[in-house]
Amino acid sequence: MNDPRATIAAWLPHAVMLTALGLAVWLCMRVLAPLWESILLGVAVAVLTYPVLFEPLDHLTRTWRMPFGDSTRRTVLGVVATALLVLMLVSPGVLAVIGAIGDLRQGVDIFVGVALRDEEQIARLAQIVVDQAARLQAEYSLPIDPENVRVTLLQALDEAGNFAPTFLSFLFKGTGSVIAQYILSLVVSTFCYANAPELIDRMLAFSPLNREQATLFRRTHRAAILRLLYDTVALALAKGFVFGGVMYGFARFYDLAFFDNYVLTSLLSAFIALVPAVGVTVVWVPLALVLWNNGQTGALGLLVALVYGTNFVLDGLHRRIGRRLQRRSHWEGMFLFLSLIGGVLGFGLKGLIVGPTAVVLTAVLGSFWLPLYGIRGWEDEEGEVAGPAA
Repeated sequence: MNDPRATIAAWLPHAVMLTALGLAVWLCMRVLAPLWESILLGVAVAVLTYPVLFEPLDHLTRTWRMPFGDSTRRTVLGVVATALLVLMLVSPGVLAVIGAIGDLRQGVDIFVGVALRDEEQIARLAQIVVDQAARLQAEYSLPIDPENVRVTLLQALDEAGNFAPTFLSFLFKGTGSVIAQYILSLVVSTFCYANAPELIDRMLAFSPLNREQATLFRRTHRAAILRLLYDTVALALAKGFVFGGVMYGFARFYDLAFFDNYVLTSLLSAFIALVPAVGVTVVWVPLALVLWNNGQTGALGLLVALVYGTNFVLDGLHRRIGRRLQRRSHWEGMFLFLSLIGGVLGFGLKGLIVGPTAVVLTAVLGSFWLPLYGIRGWEDEEGEVAGPAA
């Protein structure tokens, strides 16, 4: 008969260790819970932008002779990549404001004044933003309250000008600015940029993949990001700026009060162009209604011809160039659009990043892991199966 004390003695150390590990994980989750959304946003930004922001910089500088080690080089590149990301995010708003003013020098004066905390220039910027918000509300019937926009902008500028106190308040009291949360997300993104290989290696160490499969997994992730950017973001931006240009031209030629800010109209058009199937139509309908109400049926017919003609040309170029890339299926496009809307509803503006990240991770894991277990991956238009089973 087996002695139960021997069984207990064999299993007790493992039970104690697993219990301690579980308690430690629980404690970490409690500690990180207030920062969860900021951490999630930072990781999502790194997942979506690593192959197109950090990786090119890493390849470019890998052979350079530098007076510091590789770890420091990657940390510096992480900061540079984060700065480029911030510049990319801020520049559309800056260009939209300059477009609303119509004078580059005055636009520069406004932003210099805002940086120097000039009350007059801050009030001027706030009024420009409020006017543009009111115009968007009129053109697209968006649920925008211009006065709330003014209050939010002035609060954000005040918090940015007093960043140190508000950030310390956020760190030690859990209160403070949304800007402080975004800054924390950027810090997380910088860390993920600099330490991505080590982090990925540690995670893949717990997977059943060998070295070759792990390398292929990284390539699958990179291909999915490039496909997402090309098939969705780049195409939407191209259509947005083309259709925005068409509407801007019509507004200038027919002296219409709407659509006279090319950058803002194009950015909004690019976002609406993400809507599957009907996105192109939604873009020009507000201008079409203005022309119809003004009795300008000839201009309306020309608008429809230009929009659908340019859309046909852009889709043709997209298909021609896209033959070099693995094409996505139609359901992925719909899933991406729903993830943008659901992400915004669930996480606010953070959802614009978190939503697509969920799509990318699902597509990468599904197309890579499922074939390992004999489940057929999705097929592209050429009939080739994605993933390691291809």
